[in-house]
Amino acid sequence: HGQRYWAKVISNPVMNAEGSLLYTVSTLTDITSAKMHEVLQHQALEALVAERPLAEVLNLMCREVERIAPDIAATILEVDNYGKLHPLAGPSMPDEYSQALDGSSIGPKAGACGTAAFRNEVVIVDDIATDPLWEGYRQLILPLGYIGCWSTPVRNNHGQVIATFALYFRTPRNTMARAFHQGLIDACTH
Repeated sequence: HGQRYWAKVISNPVMNAEGSLLYTVSTLTDITSAKMHEVLQHQALEALVAERPLAEVLNLMCREVERIAPDIAATILEVDNYGKLHPLAGPSMPDEYSQALDGSSIGPKAGACGTAAFRNEVVIVDDIATDPLWEGYRQLILPLGYIGCWSTPVRNNHGQVIATFALYFRTPRNTMARAFHQGLIDACTH
């Protein structure tokens, strides 16, 4: 379905009694989830060790997610102590979009990210054009070609939402794509 996967391949020869090769038995094991965690953690830790600024580390993480899944755009929004959103990373989003979100309030109908932060739960919107959560925001995102958004709250050790991590989609997603994207979200938020 066009998704990228990492696989571990093991091939074993099967020989006849004379020692000639009859055939090879190969097994493929999907190691995508483990590899995504490894790649993302390695990139982030390498940047932190180099004492890169937080915004640079977060943009690097978003770019790596977008490299792994080129059909999406990733963003990270901070949630301040007053319930306001502030863009931290979103290298594929135009500056005008990020600026329009800066300082907007979280709430029960505040797009996917503002609603995820307000509810403290994952919000999945498959059709931004008709979903009531996007009522005051769809004019910002639809012209960019995105039709769906999956936003996940990022919590501190006390369970308080401090940010949101979101994936934006230009095409409808099937069940396999959802599982793949869930792996990306898990790698970035846990």
